[in-house]
Amino acid sequence: MDRLNVKISGFPNHYQTEPKLVNLNTWLHSDKYKDAVLKLRATTDKEERKTLKEKLPCITPSGIFSPKRKEDCLVEHSGLIQFDIDFKDNRNITNYQELKLQISRLPEVAYCGLSAGGNGYWGLIPLAYPTMHKAQFRALAEDFLKLGIVLDNAPKNVASLRAFSWDEDAYFNPEAVPYRRVKREVKETYQPSFHQEDTDEGKKVELCLQQIEKRGLDITAPYSDWFAIGCSLANEFGENGRDYFHRVSQFYPRYSFREADKQYNHCKGKGYRYTISTFYYIAGQHGITYSEALKAERILKPQSPQQPSPKKEPALPAGWQYEAWDNGHKVLIDEDGLPAAWNLKPQSPQQERTIKAELKRLGLAEAEAGKLADMAEGKEDEVVKLVEVFGLEVEQ
Repeated sequence: MDRLNVKISGFPNHYQTEPKLVNLNTWLHSDKYKDAVLKLRATTDKEERKTLKEKLPCITPSGIFSPKRKEDCLVEHSGLIQFDIDFKDNRNITNYQELKLQISRLPEVAYCGLSAGGNGYWGLIPLAYPTMHKAQFRALAEDFLKLGIVLDNAPKNVASLRAFSWDEDAYFNPEAVPYRRVKREVKETYQPSFHQEDTDEGKKVELCLQQIEKRGLDITAPYSDWFAIGCSLANEFGENGRDYFHRVSQFYPRYSFREADKQYNHCKGKGYRYTISTFYYIAGQHGITYSEALKAERILKPQSPQQPSPKKEPALPAGWQYEAWDNGHKVLIDEDGLPAAWNLKPQSPQQERTIKAELKRLGLAEAEAGKLADMAEGKEDEVVKLVEVFGLEVEQ
């Protein structure tokens, strides 16, 4: 049985989505676009290479699609799955140039050749269970990984494209053995770190996430919403928003930690103009708001006794300062080195106001201050005793 003699969908280039029928075996042996492929391989500019590759004709090796190239538009599976090996993902392989020969020894490989760009290899393997395309790809990727080879993940999608390529030494085995292993998907779960930004927005987002997690609610569909959520969290919290993004994404039926992490990197690195309000808006479309939860939290939160605001001390006149005396009391000293409370002849309105404030703080009337000043005349060394004699209650 010739595994490669099957009908598949073909497209004029990467941009066209309306298919036409193509014979896979004829396509693989054709050299019609050889010159275009060689031009691509000779080009070093990254953007130009991308443009040239996207202009090449393409096929969907895994089947016929109608009316569009989409997973849910599969009409008939070809019985084949493609594998794609990129050099950038396999730099650990020291004999990379010999990789095609090694792969060709596998009995399940029906075709193996150079990719369009010339730096990778691609091939085709017949499947024992085409209706389990994704499950068989997972197993295939696992088996290649055991050989130290990392496969590109794109062919997991049955509608993935393959650009025209040319390899005069391509390997063909139309009698290849169908690959039989299946690896069922294990639903990934995310273990959040429950990191919370200590900001108003962080608290609001946390309240929304708690509701989402309690309800097990997916608010990330369609993709445009998922993208907008990632950008809004990235712009508001930077790297600290990554945990929030996984917590939002985890309820998507096909959640993948790797894909979500990759998406957040994209959102964080491009500077798209989304604000945190976008997240609140999308959450609100699903009945998730922070306002009621915030109100309830404030009601339930025990109120701590309100502390009086510390009094702001007025500016002191030039040369005046507080000193700590030997008995632990704090006393205001004027520019002459004497307690301001003794000064009965202030030289300015500021000094007058300061003296009155000091007398009040010490609990003295002006008359008592005058008496204290008389007693202290020439007796500066006995200031502490005088304070104690007059029973001053000086603030510590």
